Amino acid sequence: MPWVLGADFFTGDPASNTLSWRWVAGIQTLGKTYLARPENIAKYTKSRFYPEGKLATSAAPIDSLLSPRPASLDFDTPLISGKPSLLLITDDDLGLKTANLPTIDLVCVVSINTKRARSPHGASDQVENFVDNALGTAVNDYAGKHRLIVQKIEANDQLTLFDVAKKISAQKINSLQNPVGPARDAIADMVQVLVAQGIPYIQIVRPWDQISWPYATKGFFKFIDAIPSILAGLQKLLRPFIIDTLGNALTTARFGDGFFTTQSIQYNADLFFS
Repeated sequence: MPWVLGADFFTGDPASNTLSWRWVAGIQTLGKTYLARPENIAKYTKSRFYPEGKLATSAAPIDSLLSPRPASLDFDTPLISGKPSLLLITDDDLGLKTANLPTIDLVCVVSINTKRARSPHGASDQVENFVDNALGTAVNDYAGKHRLIVQKIEANDQLTLFDVAKKISAQKINSLQNPVGPARDAIADMVQVLVAQGIPYIQIVRPWDQISWPYATKGFFKFIDAIPSILAGLQKLLRPFIIDTLGNALTTARFGDGFFTTQSIQYNADLFFS
């Protein structure tokens, strides 16, 4: 069975689980496969299963595309103001409280669950329900706080987003940047329709991405070494959220002052679909 079908069916949180599937399939570390061991299966099933002598003892590496080469990131394109806009949120964008999203000119939040579009065989009911509930909670909380209307759309209709924008007279679309992955692929046709109709599509870079991405060039362990520097840069981001959740006393004791700004990227069709 192709590993991607298992990952799509069982994985409700791609950020946490997909790389594990790639490791098991032997394509995260090229040429190295990871075989199941009866001891591990017994351990994690509390000895309900111990398939001794029933597992493969060797496995050939799976052919896979090479990882993309690191590229420079542009955070300097200014936001377009003065036009009514809608905010497009996918299931990759549930950290809305700390995303530093602009709310000026915003009239509507559009949510789209891309999980169903990630695999020809879909996902399990448990995964789809998990993603639906997580996305709905994040979007409704954000919309309620800023008094915005909410519209839910499906990933399989490329005209839906344009129809919503036309209905509410939105003249631009804001979205958190999706540099790679299934969510980006799922909305690609919708974005093409918007651009063809002259509606700007603005990708907003999350502050933590702006700070973290420059360190994400040489794998997991080098990134770990940079975590203290990353956390220091995120103090300004974390502080408002901690104040809102735990109160001023705890925040003042644990966090200092810092500064960063939310930047955005103007949509470029050639870059987005290359």
